[in-house]
Amino acid sequence: MTKPNQWTCDLCHKSIKSAAEGYVVWKDPAGLHNAHDIMIIHQAKCDPGSGAGYASSYPLTEFLGTDGLTTLLSWLSVGPIYGPSEITPTVRDLDEFVDFVRRVQIPYYEEARPHFGEEKVQHALGDASESYPYHPDVLKRIADGTVGE
Repeated sequence: MTKPNQWTCDLCHKSIKSAAEGYVVWKDPAGLHNAHDIMIIHQAKCDPGSGAGYASSYPLTEFLGTDGLTTLLSWLSVGPIYGPSEITPTVRDLDEFVDFVRRVQIPYYEEARPHFGEEKVQHALGDASESYPYHPDVLKRIADGTVGE
């Protein structure tokens, strides 16, 4: 399965052409494992910095592929190896987190994302199942404007 090789910076809204150019930042007040306001940005060039509350970060490459999915899942649960823990990873907004997971794990999601609110897309997928719109082949059609044709 191919992976996306380009993202859109959440700060400057310009293309991030390779994962190596990207960085992920998020807020986590006082290190309470309560990640929120997750953004994909250009590394260094667009960093909002810790002064804006974005004190936590990883290279975008850390969230890609199966290793990246493993990292992402650890934000939700430390798993059975560790059992109950004082450090319980959490995310503040599950929908925001799932959107981020889709951005880094599902091909064509990033390209289709700006079109989700378009009338054509809403009409074509309004009665679809909850998962159907997020299948890569459907996302590709959303991105290239052929969904519903």
